[in-house]
Amino acid sequence: MDAPNLPESSSKLFDNFEYVVAIDIGTIYSAFAFAHKDDINFDTGEMNIICNQPWHCGKANFISLKTPTCIPSEGMVLPDVNGRSLLAETAGITDNHLIIALEPEAASIYCQYVKTRGNDDTFKVSKPGTQYMVVDLGEFEAAKKAFDQNSDDMSISLPTIFIEALCKAMHLESLQQILHQGPHIGGLHLSAGNFLHISSELVKEKLFDPTAEKIEQLVSTVISSTNNANITKILLVGGLAESKYIQDFFRLKFPLQTLIIPRKTDLCVVKGAVMFGHTPTRISHRVSRYTYGSNFSPTFDNSIHDEKRKRIIDGVDRCVGVFDIFFKMGTVIEIDTNVKRTYVTVDKFQKSLDLSLFASTKENPTYTNEEGCTKIGDYVLVLQNPTEELKRIEVNIVFGNTEISVHAHDASGKLCDIYFHYHDNIP
Repeated sequence: MDAPNLPESSSKLFDNFEYVVAIDIGTIYSAFAFAHKDDINFDTGEMNIICNQPWHCGKANFISLKTPTCIPSEGMVLPDVNGRSLLAETAGITDNHLIIALEPEAASIYCQYVKTRGNDDTFKVSKPGTQYMVVDLGEFEAAKKAFDQNSDDMSISLPTIFIEALCKAMHLESLQQILHQGPHIGGLHLSAGNFLHISSELVKEKLFDPTAEKIEQLVSTVISSTNNANITKILLVGGLAESKYIQDFFRLKFPLQTLIIPRKTDLCVVKGAVMFGHTPTRISHRVSRYTYGSNFSPTFDNSIHDEKRKRIIDGVDRCVGVFDIFFKMGTVIEIDTNVKRTYVTVDKFQKSLDLSLFASTKENPTYTNEEGCTKIGDYVLVLQNPTEELKRIEVNIVFGNTEISVHAHDASGKLCDIYFHYHDNIP
């Protein structure tokens, strides 16, 4: 029997599209970008990627390269990297036109082909064998980006009428009175025009220092890992990467790594996502963050299995809830890597077969309900033409892309319809 024609993987599917549009939906700000395939030249590094127009935000004339996030009222579910719902169908986006781009990968691709701020070509990260770290510093408004510890106060526009009403309702005092009684009386004051002025010392002490210290701890932990001993460069992307204070902080704390700051750090991810969408195979391998697998019921073995898990199934002693490992955490996985499993129906005229997907923080989990193990969700395989005879179902689980995909067929080669139900507690 010839193998059935399985659906194309997402990594190959996008090679045929003329246009790619990337949408970066953030908690506070969002952006989009697009490009025709002829405008993306990886050989020369010429990238003509069009983004949304800058947005003038607030009374202080700050210009943001992203626009405030707003959610459409209705539409179809668009699964994000964790399977939660976003809106898409109203824009006419179907599954075979949709791919998820991981932010660190998108930023990395962008920085490999676009010149960095104030540096020549020798400062790029595209040299084969280079190990570098992408630090995405997320969304921060323009005032925080522009903060300089040697400058004057930071000024924030406030909705004074609302805040005054809130202060009087909750504290029976005005905002000015509350500020004068607080512990930071010397660092906060109001001025005409509904502005709250915060001293640079207070901004540094209460806002930037705690954030910077947590970032330092995380980055240091990653760099000190045995597998990352040769990291020589750090890419700063995201809104806070524009902050001179944060840039100076990284140079001080990580002198052994070269700091790379691309132009327009806000747009690194969305532009890199466009580049990734045109050639998803540019990322050829990924490292598994967790140990992935499913549950199965092997023949019971007294020497290794828990007696409490012993069940008699069709006259055979079996151990239920055993973790069937597909990939261990830390495994380097090529894109479109297939894991094949064969499952057999247990009932006459069985219409569907459930396949649960688990992730574990342990390298070698034994059971699917032990500590560190989480159910990601359930695949429901709908069987074609159920019969009285038991059926063998061949299942292909595809790893290595930004999403895990599953294809299944019976012994005759008929493909199964597949539905996936995500769990809310996925890692």
